[in-house]
Amino acid sequence: MIMQLATAVDRHRRPIVLTAVTLTAAALAARAAGADPDPLAAGLAVPLAVALLLVFPIMVAPVWRKRTGLRLDEPTRSFRTPRTGVVPLFGVIHLTLLGILLLIPADTPKYRLIVPVAALALLGYARALWYGLGVTLTADGVHADKYTGSLTFPWEALDPDRPPKVVSHEVEIHYHRPDLIRVTGRLVRRRTVITEGIRPELVAAALRHYLAHPAERARIGTRDGLDRLAEATGDRAELERDTPVWTGRGLAAAVLTALLLFPCAIGIEVWADGRFGEDSAGAVVVHLVTGALTMAAGGLVVEAIRGYRRRHR
Repeated sequence: MIMQLATAVDRHRRPIVLTAVTLTAAALAARAAGADPDPLAAGLAVPLAVALLLVFPIMVAPVWRKRTGLRLDEPTRSFRTPRTGVVPLFGVIHLTLLGILLLIPADTPKYRLIVPVAALALLGYARALWYGLGVTLTADGVHADKYTGSLTFPWEALDPDRPPKVVSHEVEIHYHRPDLIRVTGRLVRRRTVITEGIRPELVAAALRHYLAHPAERARIGTRDGLDRLAEATGDRAELERDTPVWTGRGLAAAVLTALLLFPCAIGIEVWADGRFGEDSAGAVVVHLVTGALTMAAGGLVVEAIRGYRRRHR
């Protein structure tokens, strides 16, 4: 059910993003015309709350599903990774929070730092808001949509001596013919592709399969080809080589680390507010650092859960 919801959100990603932009712009225009900012901020809080309620279950659903594979797209003769609604929901959260900040401004160093940074941060994934994240396989090659652009390359561009593998939840690519790569937008890293809604190990296994068996590429985009791919990459040991297995003790240690980090982060933030001033730029920097550490701890717990479940399959 959660994955069906994720698919529905992704299918309507553009209307969702446009609605969030329209609501935020309308609220700011009404404020500029002299309207009371409090009801306007309350109005933006409604889509913010809905997005917050939806984003977490959609984000973790692929972790709990035992096997979500590539999807067949017969009209375009391709296999595609499933796309979720995480990015557009994050966009709704981002836009509405930014709108609320602009509706109720504060003449403080913290505000003057946060608002421009928050606005610029949208540029870091604006393309993903519109196109999503994912990988498409065709008989001719691979197309990957990333946060700030897209990457397209034929199978001949891949290095057969260094097949694709998973590194930090991304599929790492090595090229034999980098001159064959086509790029749109501005990509920070061209040697990785990003997936959502599917374990990256499955995508890496599919790329390795077609790299090692060129004759199979002609079947991409067919039901028979999808069945053959699932059979060829279904070996459990083949997938488990890419991602470490976690024991129960390791999972418990990861959870305990995260639980200990949260109160430490809060304590550091309270200290920074007292040391530098609650509205100071120094306090903002400390909050950003502790927030990043907290997110990293959450990512560690998710990775531990994935590794623990893999051990018990």
